Amino acid sequence: MNNLIVGGTSGLGLELARNMAAADEPVIISGRHDPLVGFAEYRHLDLGTGNLPDRIGEFVANLPPIKSLIYAAGFYQDGHITDLSDEDVDTMIDVGGRGLIFSVKKLLEKQGKVDELVTITSTSQWTPREYEPVYNFVKAGAGHYSHGQALDPRISKTIVVGTSGMATEFWNGTGKDASSMMRPQWVAGQVMELRKRTDKYTFAKILGATADLPQRVEIDEPALTSQQTVGNKIKEQRARLGLGAAEAAELVGVSRFYLACIEKGVSPRQNKEKEWRPSRKVIMAAAEALKMDPNTLLIDAGYAPIE
Repeated sequence: MNNLIVGGTSGLGLELARNMAAADEPVIISGRHDPLVGFAEYRHLDLGTGNLPDRIGEFVANLPPIKSLIYAAGFYQDGHITDLSDEDVDTMIDVGGRGLIFSVKKLLEKQGKVDELVTITSTSQWTPREYEPVYNFVKAGAGHYSHGQALDPRISKTIVVGTSGMATEFWNGTGKDASSMMRPQWVAGQVMELRKRTDKYTFAKILGATADLPQRVEIDEPALTSQQTVGNKIKEQRARLGLGAAEAAELVGVSRFYLACIEKGVSPRQNKEKEWRPSRKVIMAAAEALKMDPNTLLIDAGYAPIE
């Protein structure tokens, strides 16, 4: 299967494509301009021209099956919110936010699953900057959206990577000195290492050197345990059904306390997070009572599915 890098025609996206091709991973890159490279297939996709649902839908419809989606699209925008035109605001939201949302949506609608979602954000995801108001918004939103997608069983693995500035075309024409920034080749190598992780969700920061620290990778949030994934799904399903905890527990055939432990992903004996799972029998009962797919819960909990 192929891999798709949206925003893969320059900078970090292009370096990731180079790394993936070197690892014998077929890769398609999209953007506004063909970089004319031999290691990736180019498909035109301009995220800044409006009508994204239809255009991304048409783009995805013409793709082969996609294993991994890497979203690396973005551009620099400077100024107070009142310095930006309405078109400037719309374009940033389209490229940094709506493009990601509809890329995931259309791929899932077409093929029913995505093995890997990698979302590239920036330090503006968690560090607000006065002159990057809409950029702050889309990077924080992209990170949180992707974290939420990690709970969707149709996406096997999600990685959110927030990076410090890199010496790329991103800064062309801005007057910014990029000479001391991280090299995209190094950052791409770190992302490739992160892709080897098997966690359902990873949030990593790739940070440039400071006076006290070298450039580095920090894993900022613990991954969801398998039982937290199961618990989240059960809690969300009973909410959709309009069931309170006591009512749902009675239907499943467990105590309210035990159901709360399942939903929180904690052991009922120690009442703290640890690698613990309810029995296969309880999971089957929960699936039946709450009208859920038993195989999805069984697999998430580490049990073999029903034949």
